[in-house]
Parts: sequence; structure tokens; C-alpha cells
Amino acid sequence: MNQHTPPSAFSRRRLIQVGGATVAAAALPGCSFLSTAPTSSGNQDPQAGAIQGQQAPDLAKQVEAGELPPLAERLPKTPVVIPPVEQIGQYGGKWRTALLGPADAAWLDQLFSEPMVRWNPNMNELLPNVAESFEADPTGAKYTFKLREGMRWSDGAPFTADDVVFAQNDVYNNEELSVLGDTVVTATKVDELTVTLTLSKPHSLWLESGLGGGLVTKPKHYLEQFHKKYNPKINDLVKKEGAADWVELFGRKGGGIEGTPYNAVWQNPELPRLHAWGPATVLGEGGSTTFVRNPYYWKTDPEGNQLPYIDAVEFTIIQDEEVMLLKAQNGQFDMHFRHFNTSQNKPVLADGREKGKYRFFDTSPEIMNNALIIFNLSHKNPVRREIFNNLDFRIGLSYALNRDEIIQVAHQRQGEPWQAAPRPESPFYDETFAKQYTEFDLDKANEHLDKAGYRRDGQGRRIGPDGKPIAFNMAFAAGSVAKPSDTLELVRKHWQEVGIDARLQPQERSLLASQNESNDSDVYAWEGDGGLNPTQVPDWYFPDPAYLTFARGWSIWSEDPKGEDAMEPPAEIKRQFELYDQVKATTGRAKQVELTKEILKIAQENFWVMGTVLTPVSYGIASERFRNVPVPVDPAQPFYQIDVCQSYFSS
Repeated sequence: MNQHTPPSAFSRRRLIQVGGATVAAAALPGCSFLSTAPTSSGNQDPQAGAIQGQQAPDLAKQVEAGELPPLAERLPKTPVVIPPVEQIGQYGGKWRTALLGPADAAWLDQLFSEPMVRWNPNMNELLPNVAESFEADPTGAKYTFKLREGMRWSDGAPFTADDVVFAQNDVYNNEELSVLGDTVVTATKVDELTVTLTLSKPHSLWLESGLGGGLVTKPKHYLEQFHKKYNPKINDLVKKEGAADWVELFGRKGGGIEGTPYNAVWQNPELPRLHAWGPATVLGEGGSTTFVRNPYYWKTDPEGNQLPYIDAVEFTIIQDEEVMLLKAQNGQFDMHFRHFNTSQNKPVLADGREKGKYRFFDTSPEIMNNALIIFNLSHKNPVRREIFNNLDFRIGLSYALNRDEIIQVAHQRQGEPWQAAPRPESPFYDETFAKQYTEFDLDKANEHLDKAGYRRDGQGRRIGPDGKPIAFNMAFAAGSVAKPSDTLELVRKHWQEVGIDARLQPQERSLLASQNESNDSDVYAWEGDGGLNPTQVPDWYFPDPAYLTFARGWSIWSEDPKGEDAMEPPAEIKRQFELYDQVKATTGRAKQVELTKEILKIAQENFWVMGTVLTPVSYGIASERFRNVPVPVDPAQPFYQIDVCQSYFSS
């Protein structure tokens, strides 16, 4: 089966958009195609709603040679207009950045994805993006999208309602191609530019969670040749392409391949797209890959100049984060804010600014914790399950952590003691939740561990209900520049002082996630997302089944009480599941907030997950010439978009 994530699936990573308003415009080709500085003709007719604009010099040459239609025929009737962070840019240049291996698709998602709708800067209102307009019915069970007249795929083919219907009905609703969720979504074409999506049951967060991103990545005119419904000679094509079956062939051309990191959106140069840049080379073949300008891109600056300004983006494929850090320090990236941008590395990068000719810029963190400590509360082993579910055990271990020492030693004195709770910037911030049990107090630690019933033996070890010393593995992602081992080595030492043996277990990141998925972990550490909007990212407040969790057995139960590895949760968790179902069935924002706060209150009272340190404001680096850097939210989200199409190189 191919890995097609339906747009109805609850995404764990969210888009946050900086700036942007939709303006009716019919852009005309510029007359000075050799100029790299786009300027308006100044002849705007406000009654006609038309803006005189320019295009990149290389595109203007193609137009003059008859190889490309004029700009007015390539832009939609109403382009999306992006207000610049600093000023109107100029065309040209190649942006140098990097990927941590060919599977680092999250960086591509973060930079290039274009969902159907987008968030406003404060992430409290959805705005049009690919769609010119959209409407949700009051029940949250039907969504209508009006597409942009004249909008085109990167190969010049029209983007219409047929593409959206194909994506939803023929890909995401096809059991051979996709894993179907519990909410069935059906697309209906109203006319060439209007489509409705009807859900089998109300889900008020459906559009917020995925932003319709998956609906705009399946060009029907290209992919139908690889779909058995549309190609009666599909078996001949399968044989010609050397695929195992039509499902694998479709995955190669327009989806993913199960068990591999392959993603056709980024790795098939032939796949038409709506992104600002598209791959000119095959990702994974060679030490770098280059993305080049989309001549049919549908966004402009306020003067009508077609974006993007930058000609191409070159990604160096790097396998080691330390190598990435060294390249950053040497000024070999024009703009980057992923992997190496930790508090531990900031002094090193600060020392290299003059030599590397780069500057820092801040990012607004969505993460609320540098390292959550997640006990498997639905552990398959009944003894460990009993220990981990003992509230006094978890409270005692939290008091045993010297978080100030962790901040001093592991985080360059940046951050503050923090539990798995919303950030101060969040409207859901609760100081009591964030600060409970964060005081370093060995007396309280030992008091709660004694109250839990786990007394010390003659060697100072805490003895579990099976009569054996309490010991468990604590897994973490190995090889990360963020160096969670620095934090966890201190955690191990602190817990040893109160008689608990936590054995550090470095693992490859995907293996760690796989063990969580199969409910085979003891304790593991992970970064704490959901710091700003727990309504959308509830992962660490209750065991949402869509992503990593602290109780996989409970999350399986929530979907199928008789499912394999399902484990009936306590009443408090059942209540949280009920409340979140109400959130999804509620369209009123005020009621959603009220229900989410009740979910958070239960999380606070039961202290499901332990936090260490609040993630401080993060940062990225940009060369002195790289301008119009949008303010991104870190970490990356699928369908996340920061409008780097406006970035440019100054002279």
C-alpha cells in the first residue's frame, strides 16, 4: 500500500502563515526583462483592479522566444499578494541550504508546501491560499472551496475542481492506495472552480488540522495515467515501468512507497505542482538536489511582480548534524533554521558570524519543552505498568530533577523549569500547570516515592511490587545536535540519588517512534509540541491516537476497544476522549476553548507526562545578503508555509 495521508487525517504539524492578503489582480508581463529589480509601471487603474508587474528575466526571455505564455496568461485572475517583510525584492540568485539525509522531507514541507487555506499570523483565523474563498457549514460536516480562475499547475495545465475530486475520491478514498480514517470525506464538483467536501460525521477541526494540503498535490491530468480506474492498459504500463503493481507505480509517480521515506511530491521531478519551486533533479541521487522556479506560480508582491524572486534552491544532502553545524558556521548556507539551531550551538554560531557573513533571526517556538519524559502508561508488562501509573511515583521523580542544573549544564543557561504545559504566549497558559512539581526538593521526592510504596533496600535501591529493584530503559533520539543525552544524563543521575535506575538507550529517531507505535517502549524522551494551541496539537495532554503518545494501548482502545493491543483506560482518560469528540463536533470557538481547558485541567491533575525545561525563543541564520526573511514558527509543520517566495538577495 502507498503512503497517502488523507487530508482528513489529524495532522500533528500545523501551518502558520506570516502575512499575505488576497488581492484581485491581472498581472501583465514586464517590458524590461533584462532588469533584475522588479518595479511597478505606476499605471494602476483602481477601477479595473489590474496591477502592472514584472517577471524573472529568465522567464521573460522564454516569453520573448515563444517558449512560454505571457505573464498575464500564467497568473490567476486573483493572485495571492504577499506584503514583503522588508521591501520589494529583486530577481536572481541560488539559495544554498541543506537536508539531513534524503528523508528530511519536513524541511521541504516547511519551505514549499501550499495548502488550500492558511492561518493568519496570530494563528486564530483561517485565510484563503490556494482557494480563493471557502466556507464551512455550521455543523462542521461540509466545506466548500472556490478555486482561483486561471490558476495553473507548474506544467501550465489548469488547476480545477476535477483535481480536488480526484485527490479525495480516487486517491484518499481508495483502499488500495490509502489508509482510510474513521471519518469518510467525499468530494463533489459543483462547477469547474467550486468543490464541496462532505464528512461522514461532523469534525470542526478537519480543515484546521490539515488545511486541505493533500487536496492540492494530486494533478489528475498527470496521475490518471497511473490509476487503474482511468487507464484500461494499466498492466502494460506497470510492466513497462518495472513496478510490482499499479499501486506501487502510482506511489512512485504521485505518492509514497510503504516502508520507505520516498515522497513523490519532492522526489518526482515530472509531477506538476503548485509550489514556488520544483525539483529539477531526483532527491537522493547525488550529494545535492536543486529546485527551480515554477513559471506558473500564483503569488505576487504588492506591485504585481511575480514571485518567487530567487531563481533556484540548492539542498546539500548531509548525513551528520555536526557536519551541518560546521557548514553553517562557515557561511555555507544562505538561510536555514533546522537541526543545528539549538541553545547549545548558539555561542558557537555567534563566534562565526563575522567570518561566515551571516546574522541571526528569531523564530517563535511552538514547542513547550526541550525534553519531555514520557512513561508508557499502557506498558505491556503489568509490573512496569503499575509503577508508571502510580501518580506519587511520577511526582516524586519530578521533584528529584534539578532543573536549574539541567538549564545551566545542558542548555547554556537558557530556559526555565517547565512541565508538559502550554507556553506563556498561549491563551491556554496556566502557571499552576506549568510549574507544578518543578521545585528541586529531595525531601519531597523521597516522601512521594515512599508514599508510592517503593521503599529502599540496603543498597538504597527502590523496590518495585515484584520485589525487584526498579529499573527501566529511557530511550532518546541519538546523533542529534540538540544533544538530549546531555539532559538525560543529568536526569539519570538525579533519579539515581533517590534509588531509581534509568538506563539511557540512544536510538535512531524512526526506531524510537516505531517502538512507541507498537507499544514496546519503557520511557522515552521527546520534544514537547502543542505549546501554543493544544486544541490542534493535544499529543501530550491526552493519548491522541494520531501520533506519538504516552499510552498507545489507551489510544488504540479509543478507536477500537477490541483492537489488537487495546487497553481500557481509566475514567479520566475516557472523559478526555469524550471532551475531544465534543471539540471536533463543535464549531463555536468559545466552546472549543472551554472544552480544551477541561482537557488540560484533567492533564494537570493526573500529571500524565513530565517536563524538564521550557524551550526558549529559537533562531535561524541568514546571510547578510539574504533579505525578506519571514518570521517562522519552529518546529516545522507539514503544510507549513512561511512565504519564502518573497526572499531575495540584495546587491
